[in-house]
Amino acid sequence: MVVLIATSLPRESISSWRYSDLMPVEPATGLALVLISMWIIVPYFPWLS
Repeated sequence: MVVLIATSLPRESISSWRYSDLMPVEPATGLALVLISMWIIVPYFPWLS
């Protein structure tokens, strides 16, 4: 949620940030794939094995 808010703020805002053009993002949400894997996939990996 914080990422969605911070990346949607105007560039002039002190609390905003943007991903590099090289960062792969998920097209539907605009979230970086690294964040998705770091916060969702990796923590549930032990449950999958």
